Amino acid sequence: MTNRLAIFLIAVLAVHHPGTAAAIEHAGNVVSLRGKAVIEHGEGSRFMKVRDDVQEKDTVLTRERSRVKILFKNDSVLTLGPSGKLVVRQFLYNAAAKQAESLYELADGKLRAIVGAGAFKVQTPTAYAAARGTVFVMWFDAAGNTTGIAVIEGGLEIRNIKHGADRMVILVAGQMSTITGSDGPSPPEPFSIDLWGSGSDTSPRGHDLKELADLSDDGGDIGVTDVDDTIADIQQGQGGQGGQGQGDPFVPPLIEPPIDQQPVPPVKAPITVRPVFQ
Repeated sequence: MTNRLAIFLIAVLAVHHPGTAAAIEHAGNVVSLRGKAVIEHGEGSRFMKVRDDVQEKDTVLTRERSRVKILFKNDSVLTLGPSGKLVVRQFLYNAAAKQAESLYELADGKLRAIVGAGAFKVQTPTAYAAARGTVFVMWFDAAGNTTGIAVIEGGLEIRNIKHGADRMVILVAGQMSTITGSDGPSPPEPFSIDLWGSGSDTSPRGHDLKELADLSDDGGDIGVTDVDDTIADIQQGQGGQGGQGQGDPFVPPLIEPPIDQQPVPPVKAPITVRPVFQ
């Protein structure tokens, strides 16, 4: 009995020690919404609304022409595009450092991520990405079993989810790559969010590119007119269903140096421009 009690006390101290990341139920809050989105928690589901809690193990689903933006406790912001499915697989939070070790699964659709403090990982059925202080867009095309990743600011590491770190590729701002099936990442190549959003292509590919570019545009989102106030309110614990209670003002995540100040990653083949969606 004494040994069991000692083990129990050690476990409790480990969870509540200020320098230890611990699993928490409340991971973040909805800060803006366009159209309709559903959150699945356990056996239940409900339509999402601004300020709703998002918890570890939740699944977020967006309808057509819909989008939801979620602010997490470590200041990461994820925007899930139309017809998307995102699972919060893990969210371990260190309250003292306001950092998180998080893992998300993009099972379908398009995602824009502004990565805050701590280790940030996202996976799809074909890809695995790890980032810190980075802004990027990611999409998964279930029909083609293809993942695409494009870095807007900072940098990240990507690989096929079935491969080890020895087949990893580094992407920096202005570069993108795709991963199909069991293949490794394609060589880094240039892209432009501005060009994606300004094109007049009405094909399915053009539609997909516009949706990716649209993830950074808050026009038409519910709650977006006061999104800064909403974020501050949530972080100070003065409103919402699950205020974070940290009392800290909103601090944008640190972004890596511009591309001209970053080491150039090795490229195994000449960089060429090719269509993102076939």
